[in-house]
Amino acid sequence: MAKFLTTSGTAYFIEQLIINATENLTLVTPYLQLSNNFIDRLSDADQNGIHITIIYGKDELHPNEWDKINNLDNTDIYFCQNLHAKCYSNDDSIIISSMNLYEYSEKNNREMSILINKNTDKEIYDDAIREIESIKNASVLEKATGDQEDSIEEEITIHPEYNESYNHHMPYLYKLLTKEFKNHEFQLNQQITAENFPKDGMRLEVDSRVDLKYKDFHKNYINNEIQDLLRDKTPASQVYFNNGSVNIYSGIDYNINKNDIREKANRLIDIIKYLYQVL
Repeated sequence: MAKFLTTSGTAYFIEQLIINATENLTLVTPYLQLSNNFIDRLSDADQNGIHITIIYGKDELHPNEWDKINNLDNTDIYFCQNLHAKCYSNDDSIIISSMNLYEYSEKNNREMSILINKNTDKEIYDDAIREIESIKNASVLEKATGDQEDSIEEEITIHPEYNESYNHHMPYLYKLLTKEFKNHEFQLNQQITAENFPKDGMRLEVDSRVDLKYKDFHKNYINNEIQDLLRDKTPASQVYFNNGSVNIYSGIDYNINKNDIREKANRLIDIIKYLYQVL
């Protein structure tokens, strides 16, 4: 059940949300001025391999603020000019709040927030996550996870064993997946595969499309709860449901070059991240 929070409760549960993140952490706030405590918590999450997404807006970051978060290796930073929403999410919970991640708000302002748990309020949680993704897609990426841009470009190569239009993106996509989902094991052969992803009894298979195979005990849940979400919202042009599997096509033909490797890999990982969120 959703929980109402006042100012002190909001600050406390945002900190707990950061501490308890297991794979992903997203912070959406127009005004970004981080207290030392929040920087320490984000640094801990970063060192634990948590993928952090920060979306801010209104004003460009002060150099001191940029320096604080630019040193986080596993962090993507986005700028959204017309951002006014404030929300903070991890893999299990989301806080929709009036509070910016702004030190003054925490100390002086009267704030109200709602804490939503994925297990007890899944529909609201999923709706909020989809809106965060929409905001992110409308934002400008200022810093990407990992090394600097030039080093990332060096990773995008046409591997001699993966030099066909249907598989040229796979080595790069494999690297993206292993960084994004550190608690799951992926195999790269003729396909990229992962057992029990995102849940027990499911198997992810990726080549030029994304296939999710699942055991019979997931059938009713996927048919009754997930099918419409995937068909309507998945960032792809074609979604097919078969007996025990979902097949999702990226919907674009690609040439074999570095730009198309990046585009296809990013498109497929967006589909996989959405699967992970809704399931």
